[in-house]
Amino acid sequence: MLVIVAYDIVMDEKGSKILTEVHKICKRYLYKLQKSIFIGELSKPIIEELATNLKMILRKKDKCDILCVKNVKNIVRKSLTQNDEYSKINII
Repeated sequence: MLVIVAYDIVMDEKGSKILTEVHKICKRYLYKLQKSIFIGELSKPIIEELATNLKMILRKKDKCDILCVKNVKNIVRKSLTQNDEYSKINII
């Protein structure tokens, strides 16, 4: 299943450390698409593992969404920046 994770971390006294941890967790499972957006194909059990690991770190004031797409045939990705290093990642 195609998975997209997007997050916003509140940058207070602990925000920097949490941001680094969330980034490391996402990087273990997915490809970095933008600064706080990751994408990749994962099975349902691995998605649950990812979610569990993120829940242990995130606070109520932080935001994190995991979008799961079952049918990737209905998705078209258009990168608007040609010099973007992430535009080379073409999972879809």
